[in-house]
This record gives sequence, structure tokens and C-alpha cells, in this order.
Amino acid sequence: MIESKKKIKLYTYHLKTKYPLPVLGNTSDIRRGFLLIQEVSDGYKIGEAAPLPSFHKTTFATIQRELTEFVCSPRQQIIDHYHSLSIFAIDMLNIEEGSNSKYIRTINTLYRKDISQEEILHFQSIKLKVGREGTTQDLNNIQDILNKNPNIRIRLDANCLWSYKDTSIFWNQIIQKNLQDSIEYIEDPTQDIENLNRISGVPLALDTLFSISKKEELLVHNPVAIILKPTLQGGFFKVRKFQECVREKKMQLVISSTFESSIGISALMKLSDPRTIHGLGTLQYFSPPKHDLIKNSIQQDRDQLIFFDQIYTDEDIRWDLLEEV
Repeated sequence: MIESKKKIKLYTYHLKTKYPLPVLGNTSDIRRGFLLIQEVSDGYKIGEAAPLPSFHKTTFATIQRELTEFVCSPRQQIIDHYHSLSIFAIDMLNIEEGSNSKYIRTINTLYRKDISQEEILHFQSIKLKVGREGTTQDLNNIQDILNKNPNIRIRLDANCLWSYKDTSIFWNQIIQKNLQDSIEYIEDPTQDIENLNRISGVPLALDTLFSISKKEELLVHNPVAIILKPTLQGGFFKVRKFQECVREKKMQLVISSTFESSIGISALMKLSDPRTIHGLGTLQYFSPPKHDLIKNSIQQDRDQLIFFDQIYTDEDIRWDLLEEV
């Protein structure tokens, strides 16, 4: 529940991206989303919900309806059946802000066909989508990465596009080419996770396969990493509670964005462990400052994001890019 009695308004935005986002089913170079903006004594608090319908398995109309219902509710309570996107936006209004704390987080980059050696040398870790163009092309992309930066660690993401047999064949080829030491992990190789333990040596990471509500049965597969997306897994505070529950386990908890603007990324930075490399390198798909909702927001220096936590002011917000619902 929102404690403040200050009025909350709902806005939409449309941001142009440099190129289409690498999400299955997406061909648009426009990023659409919603902002909850709450006026407080010294400025504004902002929450963001940015649906990717093919990924989040919801619609813009559904998220708009939930956020409108929340704004109009006298008690402004989160409804249990709200989508995680809506809960994340509402949670952002309850995160303590304005401390002027400095957040620095190390991020991975995302592989593109045209990525330059100069760019790739700035990073310790890179994410590569696999399972879309065939094993030969996947292996060629891995070799392209290592030719440009032999020391980089590669995070592969199959999005459950492989079968158990496909995963086994791919991993055997990785071993034959002696590439296994460069692979940090494979996210969601297959839906058939019951058989994954039979593939010797595969460094497994769980992403969309992971559900906090089913954590006990999923953690028996001994993943080296859990990829946490608050916009899929119950919002900011539910993910934070899960982090506290598994703190003693030896696995990486990687916070990952779903192509939010710098507003959403700033909240994800607060949720992330500074000792881990996180999947927050998605701002490269936008063109700040022209295509960002906040002026002088997150700064990037090579593989680090830098953010000063403070209450937003009228001068910070790009009101010209927003339309009230």
C-alpha cells in the first residue's frame, strides 16, 4: 500500500530505439511503456512498467487497466492478481529515495553482429542469444567474440529453444572445440530441465524457467546462477525477499532488465549486488539524451553504470515525451 496521500498520475511514453530489441517476436524500433508519477514534498517518485507482450505474456491494455485501477483506488493497494510489471511499477513508489547515494554496478554487454573489438574489450562478460540460427552459427558467433576479446566470459541464452538432445549435442561441440572455459553459463537451454543433470559439466542458469514460488524444486538442479527479472517474478520487494532467503547458497543472483528506460534500470541497480556482473546493459539500445525520460540520469563508463539516487524534479523529467492517461 502507498503510504503517502499525494496524488498519483499515469502516463504513457514512446521511445525510439537504435535498432529493434532482440526479443522473440519483436520487430519494432519503438519502446512503449507506462510511468506512475507521484508528487511528494520535494519532487516526484516514479514507477515504470514497460511491457514486451511476446515476452511478458500480457498486453498493454491489461497493464494500463491495472495501473489505472491502482491510481483510482482510494486505498491504493496492490491487487494480488496484478501482473509483475504493474507490481514492479507500484513497488518503485515505495523504495526509499533521495539519499544521494552513489550506485556503481558492473554490467555485461549484448552481442550484435556489428559489435566492434573496441567495444567488446571494455567488458568482462557478454550475453549471446543461441538456438535461433543453428549450432554452426552459434559456434561462429562464440568464436567471433573470442577473436575480439579472448578473456571475456560468455553468457549463453537459449530461451528454452533447444531440446535435451540439442543441448547435449551443442555442449559436446563446445568441449570438442575447447571453448568450455569461456562459457560462464547457459540460461534456460531447454524446457526439459529434469534431464539437465544428465549433461555432464553444463553450467546451468535459470531465467524464465525460474519461479520464486517453485524455488525449492528448481534449486535441486544446482544452477550456477539465477537470473532475476522483477518484472516477471513478482516485483521489486518479492525479489528482494528471495535474495535474502538464498543469501547463503553459492550461486550468482543476476539482476536482469527487460529493456526498461533509465528509470526502471535505476531501481534494478538498487536491487543488485555490487559484487556480481548484472544484465543491465540494455540502455545501449536507446539514444540518450534525446531518447531518455530523465535528463542526466544513469551514466555509463565502459562496463559500469553509475547512478546518484535522488528525488526527481520538474527539471529532470522529460515531460515532452509523456502523455497523461
